[in-house]
Amino acid sequence: MARPGLNLRPEGVRNPVSSGEMPGSPSPRCVRLHAAALASLRANEARYFKNKYDHVFTVEPAGNASTAIDWVHRILEEERDIVISSRPLEATT
Repeated sequence: MARPGLNLRPEGVRNPVSSGEMPGSPSPRCVRLHAAALASLRANEARYFKNKYDHVFTVEPAGNASTAIDWVHRILEEERDIVISSRPLEATT
Protein backbone atom coordinates (compact mmCIF):
# COMPACT_ATOMS: atom_id res chain seq x y z
CA MET A 1 0.00 0.00 0.00
CA ALA A 2 1.35 3.44 -0.91
CA ARG A 3 2.15 5.88 1.84
CA PRO A 4 0.27 9.22 1.86
CA GLY A 5 2.20 11.86 -0.04
CA LEU A 6 4.30 9.33 -1.99
CA ASN A 7 4.42 10.24 -5.69
CA LEU A 8 4.33 7.05 -7.79
CA ARG A 9 3.93 8.90 -11.10
CA PRO A 10 7.00 8.72 -13.40
CA GLU A 11 8.95 11.93 -13.93
CA GLY A 12 7.40 14.17 -16.60
CA VAL A 13 3.92 12.56 -16.50
CA ARG A 14 1.33 15.16 -15.61
CA ASN A 15 -1.92 14.66 -13.77
CA PRO A 16 -4.74 14.86 -16.35
CA VAL A 17 -7.24 16.15 -13.78
CA SER A 18 -5.03 19.02 -12.65
CA SER A 19 -4.06 19.85 -16.24
CA GLY A 20 -7.73 20.31 -17.22
CA GLU A 21 -8.08 17.14 -19.32
CA MET A 22 -10.86 14.67 -18.80
CA PRO A 23 -9.65 11.44 -17.21
CA GLY A 24 -9.62 8.74 -19.86
CA SER A 25 -9.82 11.14 -22.80
CA PRO A 26 -7.84 9.92 -25.82
CA SER A 27 -4.64 11.61 -26.82
CA PRO A 28 -4.47 13.38 -30.21
CA ARG A 29 -2.21 10.57 -31.45
CA CYS A 30 -4.78 7.98 -30.39
CA VAL A 31 -7.54 9.90 -32.19
CA ARG A 32 -5.43 9.99 -35.38
CA LEU A 33 -4.81 6.23 -35.14
CA HIS A 34 -8.53 5.54 -34.72
CA ALA A 35 -9.38 7.84 -37.64
CA ALA A 36 -6.87 5.98 -39.81
CA ALA A 37 -8.32 2.62 -38.74
CA LEU A 38 -11.86 3.80 -39.56
CA ALA A 39 -10.72 5.11 -42.94
CA SER A 40 -9.16 1.72 -43.64
CA LEU A 41 -12.38 -0.02 -42.62
CA ARG A 42 -14.39 2.22 -44.94
CA ALA A 43 -11.97 1.44 -47.79
CA ASN A 44 -12.42 -2.29 -47.15
CA GLU A 45 -16.19 -1.87 -47.19
CA ALA A 46 -15.95 0.08 -50.44
CA ARG A 47 -13.97 -2.73 -52.08
CA TYR A 48 -16.44 -5.33 -50.79
CA PHE A 49 -19.48 -3.51 -52.19
CA LYS A 50 -17.72 -2.82 -55.50
CA ASN A 51 -16.71 -6.49 -55.91
CA LYS A 52 -19.98 -8.07 -54.75
CA TYR A 53 -22.61 -5.56 -55.96
CA ASP A 54 -20.70 -3.41 -58.49
CA HIS A 55 -21.57 -0.42 -56.30
CA VAL A 56 -19.21 2.58 -56.03
CA PHE A 57 -18.99 3.62 -52.37
CA THR A 58 -19.50 7.39 -52.00
CA VAL A 59 -21.15 9.00 -48.97
CA GLU A 60 -23.98 11.54 -48.97
CA PRO A 61 -26.79 12.58 -46.58
CA ALA A 62 -29.40 9.85 -46.09
CA GLY A 63 -32.20 12.13 -47.27
CA ASN A 64 -30.70 12.07 -50.77
CA ALA A 65 -30.29 8.29 -50.87
CA SER A 66 -33.61 6.67 -49.97
CA THR A 67 -33.39 4.22 -52.90
CA ALA A 68 -29.94 2.98 -51.82
CA ILE A 69 -31.03 2.76 -48.16
CA ASP A 70 -34.05 0.65 -49.06
CA TRP A 71 -31.86 -1.54 -51.28
CA VAL A 72 -29.33 -2.18 -48.49
CA HIS A 73 -32.08 -2.84 -45.94
CA ARG A 74 -33.61 -5.42 -48.32
CA ILE A 75 -30.23 -7.14 -48.86
CA LEU A 76 -29.52 -7.30 -45.12
CA GLU A 77 -32.95 -8.67 -44.34
CA GLU A 78 -33.05 -11.25 -47.14
CA GLU A 79 -29.44 -12.46 -47.01
CA ARG A 80 -28.58 -12.08 -43.31
CA ASP A 81 -31.91 -11.79 -41.46
CA ILE A 82 -30.76 -8.40 -40.14
CA VAL A 83 -33.35 -5.67 -39.65
CA ILE A 84 -32.11 -2.21 -38.72
CA SER A 85 -34.81 -0.12 -37.06
CA SER A 86 -32.95 3.20 -36.87
CA ARG A 87 -32.60 5.45 -39.91
CA PRO A 88 -29.05 6.16 -41.12
CA LEU A 89 -27.47 9.63 -41.14
CA GLU A 90 -25.42 8.98 -44.28
CA ALA A 91 -25.63 6.52 -47.12
CA THR A 92 -23.90 5.54 -50.33
CA THR A 93 -25.44 5.94 -53.74
